[in-house]
Amino acid sequence: MATTVATAKPQLPPTAASKLATARVAIITGITGQDGYYLTDLLMKKGYYVVGFARYTTGSKGLERLQSMFSDPYLQFVY
Repeated sequence: MATTVATAKPQLPPTAASKLATARVAIITGITGQDGYYLTDLLMKKGYYVVGFARYTTGSKGLERLQSMFSDPYLQFVY
C-alpha cells in the first residue's frame, strides 16, 4: 500500500502569493550538485519558481548545500 506525504508550504502574504502566481518556472535536475545549486541560486534571485529534482541516493553534502534555500517559497525540492 502506497502512502502519500504532503508537505505544507509557508503561508505567503497576498502580494507575495500574487507574485508567485505570475513567476516563471524552472525545472532543474541534479539540483544538489554544484551546477544545480548555483543555477538554482541565480534563478531564484531573478524571481523564478524553481522545481528541483535529485536522485534518491544523493549524499548529505548536496543536501547541506541547499539547506539555506529549503524555507524559500520559490523552491520546491523533489527527492
